[in-house]
Order: sequence, then C-alpha cells, then structure tokens
Amino acid sequence: MKVLMAAAIFGISFGMCGCSNEAKFAGMPMAATEAPASSPGATLQTAADAKAEVETPAVVNPPLEAPSNWVDVTTTNGTMPSTCNATPANCTMKDTISGLSWSNKRPDATWQGASDHCSALTYNGAAGWRLPTHEELMNAYAHEIKIAARANWMTLANMQAYFWSASSSSSNTNFARVVDLWSGYTYNAYKKEPNYAVVCVR
Repeated sequence: MKVLMAAAIFGISFGMCGCSNEAKFAGMPMAATEAPASSPGATLQTAADAKAEVETPAVVNPPLEAPSNWVDVTTTNGTMPSTCNATPANCTMKDTISGLSWSNKRPDATWQGASDHCSALTYNGAAGWRLPTHEELMNAYAHEIKIAARANWMTLANMQAYFWSASSSSSNTNFARVVDLWSGYTYNAYKKEPNYAVVCVR
C-alpha cells in the first residue's frame, strides 16, 4: 500500500510507462559480444558471419575429357611401338574394355575362308589371331568402334558392311551370325556366301 501511495505521489505508473525494455536498461552496461535479449536473431547472424569468414569456396575443376575406348597398339614388327601412320601395314587398334586387339579389314571371304585366314594370320608381328565371336563383334559396336576409324585401319565406310563372326546360328549350322559394325545390325548369313567382310582379333 505504501508503495502504491508513493507511486501516486510521484506520478509513476508501472503499467503505463510506454517505455521500451531498451530504455529501461539504457543505463546498464552490456557486453560487446552479446546481443540484446529481445533480438536473438542477432546472435545467429553473427555466428553465420563468422562461419562465412573462415570458409573458403570450393575449387571447381573443369571436367576432364573422357578417354577413348580404343588405342593404337601398332608396332614396327611386334617389337618397337609405332603408330598407324608410321607403320600402316601393321595398323592395329585395341579395345581397352575387352582387351582385344583388332586387325585391319581383311579380304572378303566365305565363313570357312575367313576363319582359316585369321587362324593363319601373322600380323603386327604376332600370330594367334582368330575370327571374333558374335558377342565380341556386338561388344565392339557397343564400345564405339566407330571412333577408332582411320584410313590405315578401317574407315567408317569399311565398317558399313556385315562381318563374319565365329558363331554359328543356333537354329541352323549352315548359317553364321554376321554384324554390321557401323549400325550394330545382325542376322544369319549362309556360310558359303563369299561376300562378307573379315576382321581378326587376338
């Protein structure tokens, strides 16, 4: 009661002051690193600013060019490394995915003639060549053999032909699977037909 009477005497009303909390505490010292209790967001902003100062932006490297699946493994005569341009008679490309080396395009032949030719072939200083299987020809297409095309090996025009595979047809052994390396098309061809393309692998 005495407090209320004193307030009345001095004209002070606690409920009707109209002053802000900041004004009430204006005379009180405040730590430099603290934000007023009424603005908690200020403390969060300060922390974010501090984090931004110590963080460094990520270094963005330019994308690397994808390596080719095909490499030139031509040699002078199976001994010294060379290139298709330097030793065109031995031009050999290797599929780095399958690990198979591929000869240049051989003369057209029957299926048996193609098989015999590859078996007897000594090329790029090495023996042990053979006719590729149907799966290997299809894999060569899938591995983008077209990007390996070159004048001393197989051009894109050379690849637009059906190549004999070593795989006989499952329904009739008088036929073998052939593959167009340019388009990936495949079908059965009569083995005695002499006009199909030949390539050898090892």
